Amino acid sequence: YVAPGVLHCSGGPGADSADLLAALDDWVTRNAAPGNLTAAKVVGGAATFTRPLCVWPLYPRYNGSGDVNAAASYTCTTP
Repeated sequence: YVAPGVLHCSGGPGADSADLLAALDDWVTRNAAPGNLTAAKVVGGAATFTRPLCVWPLYPRYNGSGDVNAAASYTCTTP
């Protein structure tokens, strides 16, 4: 996964909060490989925006309409 703006592992201005452990657990215990996930930027205990975490080499591209702060307004696409 590419997580833009998270300064390698966490922090920075990007969406850096995602339940990666649950995705890994499902993969190991249920043989369900993770697909695209959703990450959030959490400030003061509240999500300020969300973004999709796309399976590499895809990356999130804004659809051109909809809330720019909602992951649903993005599509995982090729570079």
